[in-house]
Amino acid sequence: MTALDVGLSNLSLVRISLAFYTMVKASSPIFVLASAYIFGIEKITPSLLLVVLLISIGDFLTVLGKVEFDLLGFALCIGASVCSGMRWAIVQLKLHTLQPPLKSTPATMCLLAPSTFMIMFLLSLFIDHPTCSMQICRDKGLFSPVELCTMQK
Repeated sequence: MTALDVGLSNLSLVRISLAFYTMVKASSPIFVLASAYIFGIEKITPSLLLVVLLISIGDFLTVLGKVEFDLLGFALCIGASVCSGMRWAIVQLKLHTLQPPLKSTPATMCLLAPSTFMIMFLLSLFIDHPTCSMQICRDKGLFSPVELCTMQK
């Protein structure tokens, strides 16, 4: 989920402004609460719902009026927000079901980092086509050791 959140967020920033991105990502607490409810981690109470809505509305209002709408960018950003909400709920669920339970942030990072790296690596190979980029750089003579050493400052 982390890899999808980061990947979709980065793709959305190509299409939408940072202000619009901030406004849409303000919905993340709503998806965190919804995911926690779906996975049985949290019970929705009126006060909790009010707090989450106030946080989201406050973030939304900070950038209101500074946006240009792009449907694909919006869809990518909402997808990232949903993944973000699910990620936090899944991490919370996994941390409570591990034996022994993980109590520290570094232990959690060691558990989650390898899978996040692999998914991000595979997504970047699929989306960015690094071999094409490297071939273009070679064809233009960019980044060759001789040119790097002879560049004037």
